[in-house]
Amino acid sequence: MLRVGITALLALNACSAGQYGLLRADVQQVEGARLVAVDTLGADMRTVKADAGVTLGWGRRLYIYPDGTPGLPQPGAYLFAISLPAEPPLAWDVCSLGLDLRTSSLELGAVFGWRASTVLVHAPADSSLSFRLFFDSTNPGATRLDMRRGDNTAGNERP
Repeated sequence: MLRVGITALLALNACSAGQYGLLRADVQQVEGARLVAVDTLGADMRTVKADAGVTLGWGRRLYIYPDGTPGLPQPGAYLFAISLPAEPPLAWDVCSLGLDLRTSSLELGAVFGWRASTVLVHAPADSSLSFRLFFDSTNPGATRLDMRRGDNTAGNERP
């Protein structure tokens, strides 16, 4: 009940915090991954570890999570709330119009105006991954990911 009240309050104030508020999200299953597209309007405080920050204006974020990531949302459309995995996405694409402040450990800075960027393959330094990723921001539904975890001596295992 508390989540519903907080979500309604954030939506009425044209803002979102974390994964609740004035947002619309679409989750799509693509080959080897889930693609999560989140659109926000107003003030948006992002809590995804690798993409933390605040946007005042309009924002669209596309997150690519490998199949098997714990806590993945089911494919479908979401309004006002979406639950995202605690694990950071493997890759993401960002567009924003307005004031965009970035406060993640990967990127610090601010932009006033239009910002578009893509981070392909953010993997922990201690991970052992082999993958092929195809991503086209103009056609996100065509995304394909073939990823294997493991090292070269023990053979590769799919997630």
